[in-house]
Amino acid sequence: MKLLILDTVNGGHNADLFVIEKGVSEMKKMQLGYVPELSFDAVNNQILVVETELKSADSEPTRYWLKGYSADNFDLLFQKETPVRPMYSGFPGRSTRIKSSASGNFLYFLETQLHPTALDIYRTIVHRYDRKRDALESSKIKIDSCMIDFGQFGEDEDELCFHLACEYPSVVAFANFNSENLDLLHLVKLNARTYGKQETCGSCFSVDKENLY
Repeated sequence: MKLLILDTVNGGHNADLFVIEKGVSEMKKMQLGYVPELSFDAVNNQILVVETELKSADSEPTRYWLKGYSADNFDLLFQKETPVRPMYSGFPGRSTRIKSSASGNFLYFLETQLHPTALDIYRTIVHRYDRKRDALESSKIKIDSCMIDFGQFGEDEDELCFHLACEYPSVVAFANFNSENLDLLHLVKLNARTYGKQETCGSCFSVDKENLY
């Protein structure tokens, strides 16, 4: 039995993952990237990580990674560079930005980008890693709202569900990876979130005549 404790180091450029194993007195520590999030893939016995590698110089771009570690010895088994991932909408640690399908073959993860027309909304795109093909695939699903959680739903591994917030508070959305259609289920009738200019780690930015926030 192992206990994993993730310390995001208060927004530092790197995070620490502490590994405590039952019956072993020595504690291990791994260094991960900026605001990583973890998930355990029981089918493949792997620790899955999405993380950000912040640029160390102006000439180096910020990079985003999907990684898989052995749950036995924490050796790095694979890594794939991904598009920009959500880091603030939902807050790291409160939501998981990577999910394994029931068979363990597909690893679903998210990309965040600016909305093409609205200045105060982020758009979320769904991607997945196909283990058998060793390939990244992009979905037609586009969600213009922040989310609390998501995952594979049902017997068909293309079927996904999303627990939404912000523009769609208390809403569950059902979708198919190969379709752009969303089936929305409103759990409670609530008004959409109202954004404020002083937000720092929210899921939006706004513009007025004098200042860019």
